Amino acid sequence: MKQLKLFTCLLALAMLLSCFAACGPKEDAQDDTTTDAATEGTVNGSAGGGDEASLNLPAPKTYGYDFTILSDTNGSGDMPHYIDDENKPSGEVLRNALYVRQTKMAELYDVVLKFKKETNYMDALRTANSAGDYICDVTMITAVNTFALATEGSYHNFLNLSGSMNLEASYWDQRIQEEYRINDMLFTLEGDYTYLDEMRTLVVLYNETVYDKYSYKESYGTPYSLVESNEWTYNTMMEMIKELSIDSN
Repeated sequence: MKQLKLFTCLLALAMLLSCFAACGPKEDAQDDTTTDAATEGTVNGSAGGGDEASLNLPAPKTYGYDFTILSDTNGSGDMPHYIDDENKPSGEVLRNALYVRQTKMAELYDVVLKFKKETNYMDALRTANSAGDYICDVTMITAVNTFALATEGSYHNFLNLSGSMNLEASYWDQRIQEEYRINDMLFTLEGDYTYLDEMRTLVVLYNETVYDKYSYKESYGTPYSLVESNEWTYNTMMEMIKELSIDSN
């Protein structure tokens, strides 16, 4: 229990993403006075804008902990740009802001954020778990692989940690929690740690001239109005496509 309390506290400090899942046991060098993030007080000042007091972050404390994030060698995106010192960003405002925020959090709580890359990270995680060895604190991988590993018992259920972890905090994506939750189980988290998930959003574009030419506006309204009325669905889109289809035979 002491280990889980430290883990959840550090996870809140780091405000980590993309799909994040909690993994692996690790020996805890802290004393028995470690307290939950929700009861330690707040941090004054700003690490990158906003009201930190409202985030209910733990007060500065010396943890002396290496917090390891496991990912694959290709799917890590821009993670090294604001975790690894040797890849400190320069000249790009967004990356600099992320790096400064993470660096300040690491200094406030005496934690070292480490990025561990494995080509076959799923096999590496399975092997470590089977042997009872530590490999990471969280993984940053695709949601599909997260669920595959979760069915094997590789991850903690975040809902079981809600007593010491504020899952309703503004730095966690509430939409992801709602949509990725399976009954009373939640194995992934997304938050404001990275902007990469926003860059992977899929969109639908339409040609207004063609749309009006085939009287879709009269029949359905505009796509924007359908979205606003909660009527824009996959079935509606397929219905539109079928209406415009032509039997070439």
